[in-house]
Amino acid sequence: MLIVSFPTEAAYSGHNCSTLAGNSTSTFKSNLNQLLSTLSSNSNRNDTAGFYNATVGTAYGLFLCRRDVSARICEECVANATSEALLRCPDNQQAVVWYDHCMLRYSNQPFYSEAATSPSMTAWSPRNLTQYVAEPAELNDVLVTTLENLVPKAAKATDKFATEKATFTADLILYTVYSLGQCTQDLSAADCIACLREGATQLVMSKQGGRVLYPSCNVRFEMYPFYQEVGGSTMGSMGSDDPTADLEFSGRDWFWPLAAMEVTPWRRRRSFGGGSRSTKKEREEKELKKREGKKEEGKRIK
Repeated sequence: MLIVSFPTEAAYSGHNCSTLAGNSTSTFKSNLNQLLSTLSSNSNRNDTAGFYNATVGTAYGLFLCRRDVSARICEECVANATSEALLRCPDNQQAVVWYDHCMLRYSNQPFYSEAATSPSMTAWSPRNLTQYVAEPAELNDVLVTTLENLVPKAAKATDKFATEKATFTADLILYTVYSLGQCTQDLSAADCIACLREGATQLVMSKQGGRVLYPSCNVRFEMYPFYQEVGGSTMGSMGSDDPTADLEFSGRDWFWPLAAMEVTPWRRRRSFGGGSRSTKKEREEKELKKREGKKEEGKRIK
């Protein structure tokens, strides 16, 4: 069962409950309550890098906070997730709850160190790239390259988190593409790469932004800065007074498809590490031709 909702002030994105409703025993419920309490009480630790897993009897669970948020925001997000999980999935043995700043997952079966790309949620901006450029193919090239750099960068990081940005020029205007990728820290580098690559292939490249949420990883891109730079091994310092806070996810700017479980293909399908892509030289030549064409048009007008 997939429940999709526009986010609230608590930055709730959505959740998925298993189909095993009604099978929870009193022992499992007791273990789950203790597990959720344990996860919540460990969410304010600065030494967890925003990730923590725990096991109580046959209840297995973890939380993953976005690496660029502070320990305080992580704690608040996990507190919301653990307190509302049983309200959203009252009698289920497995559940995933996504918020903008964190993710909570629990199950009656062990799942640590296993990459999971189902269930999933996909979202994209309703704005098209044509509002920036007449031919979005050039930006698609830059975005694909940015994601290709992002995936291994996140997988190799100790905290399995990375950001990547790139600039490009279109119609003599300089733009920047921002991207973020993160995996749960129990994954191997190879599994993290596979998870993020799968997510990246579901992004709608003709849009001005998009994100894919999996139980084991998430990937996102935007045409504006939506994350805080993270340095060293300390968490970022984003807070309610942060100047970029108003750039975060909102129901007006995003669309969660009702069929979020369905694959969202690229408008221009390309595979990482393969496929034809225009070179930088070709793009520069194309841009030069555009300029020359405008000059000739100006001469004719005169």
